[in-house]
Amino acid sequence: MRSAVCKAYSLWASSLLKITPTKKGMRSKAEDAVVYTLPAKVWELEQMVAMETRLTQSLGLENMVSLHTFESDPETYRNEQNTRAFMLNTALYPNFRFQYDNKCIHANRHAKANFFGWFDFCGLPTYDKLEVVLDHKNFVHNSVVFVTFSCAWRRSENVPSEIRDAAYDKIADDEDKLCNHVTDAVEEYLDAHTGNGVKVFMSVEYLAQNTPMMMIGLSNCQKILDHSRKMPHPMRTRIDPTARNSQTSRADGTPRCKPLGSSALNDLREDLKTWSFTRAELATKYNCTERQVGAAGAWLTQWGEDWGVLTA
Repeated sequence: MRSAVCKAYSLWASSLLKITPTKKGMRSKAEDAVVYTLPAKVWELEQMVAMETRLTQSLGLENMVSLHTFESDPETYRNEQNTRAFMLNTALYPNFRFQYDNKCIHANRHAKANFFGWFDFCGLPTYDKLEVVLDHKNFVHNSVVFVTFSCAWRRSENVPSEIRDAAYDKIADDEDKLCNHVTDAVEEYLDAHTGNGVKVFMSVEYLAQNTPMMMIGLSNCQKILDHSRKMPHPMRTRIDPTARNSQTSRADGTPRCKPLGSSALNDLREDLKTWSFTRAELATKYNCTERQVGAAGAWLTQWGEDWGVLTA
C-alpha cells in the first residue's frame, strides 16, 4: 500500500510548486508543507518525501517540507533512530526538516495549509482513532489524509454505533459476513463527518498476512481530486469474500493458491512489466499458479500505470 500512497504523495507534492505568468515572465515559488507518518520499520514514503524536496532545491526555490514521524514502541524507536541519511539533516536536503517522536500520532499541529498525513493505525476504527483522523486541522487548505484500519472486528464495542449499525444493515443473508461491509460503512462515516470540500478519492481493501484491511484516502487537494475523476477505473476495490476463506482446499479437494508475500508480489509485477517471461515461467519462478500471475497482470493493467505497485 505504501507504493499507492507514494504515488498520491508525488502528485500532491507537485501542487506545492506554483508557476504564474507576469509581465516580466514566469514566476515560480514553492510552498511550505507538513507531513505526518507512522513508518514503523519501513521508510519508503519518508525517503520519497525527502527526495521530492530535491526538485525545488534544483529549481533554486526556497520552501520547507517538515516530516513528523511517530513511533509508540520504545524498542522500535531506538532501533530506527538515525538509520537513514535524511534523518541526519545533512546538506543533502536543505529544504527538508525531520522529526521523530516516541509517542502516538496526533492530529495536525503544525500546518496552516498543505498537510499530508498517513494515519496507519491498522486496528479497529475506534472513537479515539477516528477523533484523530477527523480533526478539522487535518483538512486545512490543500490536504491529503490516508487512514488504515482492520476489517476483522472481533470486539467492536468501541467502534461508533453509527458505523456498526450501517455495516450490519448491509448484511444480505446468513452466509454474508460483517467484514464484507465494514469498509463501506467506515467510508460513509468519514464522508459524513468531513466538510463538503473533502472527498474520498481512494477506498481499497487488501490482505495483510491474511487479515482483511482497508485504506481510505480523503482530500481537498484539487489536483488529487481532478486526477481521481480522470481515472479509467474508480480508485475503489473490494476483496472477493472467497479470498478471505481460510480453508486450505476447495470443495473438490484441490489445494487453494497460497498467497504471495508482499515482496514476491512486488517482484512478480516488476517482472511482468519487462515482458521477458511467459506466464508459465513466472509461475515456476515464484512457485505460484498461472492464474495468480494473470491476476497480477490484471492488477497492473488497472492500477499500475497511475498509482504504482500495490505491495501489501
